[in-house]
Amino acid sequence: MRICFANGQVATVAEKDRVNFVLKSPQLLGWLMEPTSSALLINGHSDTTAFISPMSHLCAFLAESLKTQRTPSGVFFCGLRCSTDSSSGARDLVKSLIAQLMSRFEFDFSFLQGKKPRKLRKPGKLCWLLRELLEMLPEGTLVFWIVDGVPWFENRDRISDTRCVFAELLRITRESKRVIVKLLVTSAYRSCEVANLWEHGTVLDVPTFVDGERQDTLVTCATLNDVGRTVLGVTQAHCN
Repeated sequence: MRICFANGQVATVAEKDRVNFVLKSPQLLGWLMEPTSSALLINGHSDTTAFISPMSHLCAFLAESLKTQRTPSGVFFCGLRCSTDSSSGARDLVKSLIAQLMSRFEFDFSFLQGKKPRKLRKPGKLCWLLRELLEMLPEGTLVFWIVDGVPWFENRDRISDTRCVFAELLRITRESKRVIVKLLVTSAYRSCEVANLWEHGTVLDVPTFVDGERQDTLVTCATLNDVGRTVLGVTQAHCN
């Protein structure tokens, strides 16, 4: 997250315009403000082939805003993970979401007694474990999952796990009632395989050319605070 955040600070004006376009979009604001679980897929339609894209900058800034509000969140950058581990895939994403939950909450893992560790490494079982942990959270808890660069997990070697994991993440988001789950998935250009699973979520397609403000600014502290206040308002509205 630090790498993406720093990269965003020195991005080109055109890249910053793309991020600002998304930040002001009704799709993102609606996803943030809905008082129920929801999923948003953003196709960035930029021409970059790098591990870090303007959508990576967006995800880092959103995650930073959630952090300042102490809102439980899990963030994962598929491109950066692939840049350091060529064998990584969607099951590593689920492991990361589980680990980030464990770093925030205390869990009773006695329900795993008798379970074979080897089986728990399978994508479907990891998603089951993630769902079980969510059910242990206090009722009304708001959890954000931010996944950047999903096409890096859509190639032939990774696609089986990717389909399984994202089908489960979307099902958790769709069926979650006790806690509020907000799932954001981004692509530097356009997702294909995960997009095919996106039947009940919202999709934002960023235009190939964004005629932005050209002010060479990205997310300011004020904007981060605005996002944070929006998240806080959603949490309070749900509790009331």
